[in-house]
Amino acid sequence: MPTPNAVQFLNPSGTSDLYALANKVYTGLVTSQARAKAYLYGSPFVWMDNIAGKQQKSSQFFMMSDLPSPEDYQAGQYLVGQSYSMQEGTVALEKPIVQHNTVPLDQKHVSAVSWASYFGKQHGPRLIREADRRLFINAFLGARAAASTVNGNVIHTGGLRLKRGGNSASSTTALATAYPRTFAGAQRLREDLRLLRLSMAQRNIDTEGLIPAMCVPELEAVLRCDNGIQVGTAANTVISGGSTLWSSEYGSGNRLHAGTPVYQVEGFALTGFPVQTTGVNGGVWPWGNQTAINGETPSKYVVNFSPTSSNGQPVFLAFPKTNDGGYPLGCVVVDGINTKVEMDESRTMTDFFRSHMFMGCDYMHPYALATIEITSEADGTVS
Repeated sequence: MPTPNAVQFLNPSGTSDLYALANKVYTGLVTSQARAKAYLYGSPFVWMDNIAGKQQKSSQFFMMSDLPSPEDYQAGQYLVGQSYSMQEGTVALEKPIVQHNTVPLDQKHVSAVSWASYFGKQHGPRLIREADRRLFINAFLGARAAASTVNGNVIHTGGLRLKRGGNSASSTTALATAYPRTFAGAQRLREDLRLLRLSMAQRNIDTEGLIPAMCVPELEAVLRCDNGIQVGTAANTVISGGSTLWSSEYGSGNRLHAGTPVYQVEGFALTGFPVQTTGVNGGVWPWGNQTAINGETPSKYVVNFSPTSSNGQPVFLAFPKTNDGGYPLGCVVVDGINTKVEMDESRTMTDFFRSHMFMGCDYMHPYALATIEITSEADGTVS
């Protein structure tokens, strides 16, 4: 019987693709993997001032010292006024930050993709993530800020940080050493959180209620390894066995169930777990060495957070109360996210997509910032 001559006419070149000449139908989709979200920009921990139209380069605020002790008084004495001091603080504008892309005219006409809408959706979130990264850097630097004194009067006692030795100059290695994903690692982290909260109380920082905080995702994984015993839970009970962490989703009478977020631990309310900037998908939590972008980044954002003997990689950030309503961080904005499309078809035959923000940020009240940093000191070292 003769063999049928079944011609693979969709594959004339005899390649591995049997349907090489078949039609491709465009779905209309242009997708992007999930990216990091913003945690600080526009949050209640950041004082925002829109100074558009005010023709100013910064926003000013003042901090006042404590007053001297009250004096005993005898009638007839002349009172001249006790000493006090004021200190200025500013949140200054920085250079605009931009996202920009160019699409050739021929590619635009041939492509089925609406690049204007695609870039419009991508530019805004990317700019906000960069603003968030800068706010985190300011928060970390604020926690490192020293006490401030004017004319012998203490304005503030500086930021708060607890340093835990990780025995490595690598941020990732030091974190894994300092807080291993074991029961012992979880207990060590909880002890450090208790020490950090104690330091706040010793500085007259209000520790009643839950203190908002954030940490890297690895610390959440460490906390999930806790299966010990907790005394004084939200329900004021003693629970043995299983996780002792609490989730506000389930109220005070239930232990943490598998797959639920960790919300409360040692008096801190964990509001987010930002991914590090070195993650495969890019995050907003500054990790390791933060370098300049095209040589234009303001110098305060060019900082190396890799562990050393004196400074370390921040892995936990809290926002203690200030009593007087002061904010930990400040952000001034002249021009929010602004997108423009310029068609230069006569000279370069391209479409140019640009989005920008004109803003600046800084820490305001360092005593409202607290971190845990991993240093290169020996494992078990705490300061």
